[in-house]
Amino acid sequence: MLFQPFCTPSGHLVTERCEGLNTSFGIVGHRLLDAASNAADAVRKFRAHLPADKIKEVLTKDQWNNYFWFTAVRNPFSRCVSGYYCEKAAYKLGIPENFAALKRDFVSYLKSPSFQNDENVTHREGEFIIQDAIRFETIHDDISRIAKKIGVEKDLAELPVTKRLASRETRRPTADYYLDEARELVLTQMKWVFEHYDYSTNPRDA
Repeated sequence: MLFQPFCTPSGHLVTERCEGLNTSFGIVGHRLLDAASNAADAVRKFRAHLPADKIKEVLTKDQWNNYFWFTAVRNPFSRCVSGYYCEKAAYKLGIPENFAALKRDFVSYLKSPSFQNDENVTHREGEFIIQDAIRFETIHDDISRIAKKIGVEKDLAELPVTKRLASRETRRPTADYYLDEARELVLTQMKWVFEHYDYSTNPRDA
């Protein structure tokens, strides 16, 4: 959302829930639209978190070869805990009050089909296509660096916040969620992040 104004006509309102947009200014994928509406028109072939294979299908050869590909990453251990709580909030699912039960539920989340590691977004035919990244841990410095790289000026005071969960106030330290099984699952599921961004494989460093 932060860079969206540079991909849309002047005056276009940026909101978290939005239709897709494909203009001479750029492409914006639709966000938070229900599954039934996603196929309603041609522009909705662009969506948030679209797999790289699908992006390749809808871009021209020049676009694919000349676009600058960057993404956002976060310490995988922190990301997975955050993802667990976000899924619970999004689907209004209960969170076990007993922390031992919660850790078992967390392992189930890591094993579930709903867990997404975004590898299909960052890779195509096994090849890593990303050229740069904004790390959550150094978000302001990285946004400034990438903004300069693509030739735009960005006021970081405008950094949008759309998901602020109350549960974060009472959340345990990240390492507390990780018994051996959970740690191994994250190391496997998020292998590409560890390989390319040199995050520690110890949850205590998250």
